[in-house]
Amino acid sequence: MTSLQQVLQQVLQQVLQQGRVKLPQGITPAQFLENVNNEVFGFGPLEPLIQTGGLTEIMVNGPYIIFIEQGG
Repeated sequence: MTSLQQVLQQVLQQVLQQGRVKLPQGITPAQFLENVNNEVFGFGPLEPLIQTGGLTEIMVNGPYIIFIEQGG
């Protein structure tokens, strides 16, 4: 984890502790922190797919239509 990611984590944890942000039902603070980290430093919602490894292609045809190719 880079120093910028550590700073982001600390700031977000402070914001959560102070109650400045109300998380949606079903989202844990850990999930919130990971999602924000992925948006800022990665590829947003595609980041978990990329981190799994073995993918040769990701094709996004819209917000809800995503095709992935593994070992292709």
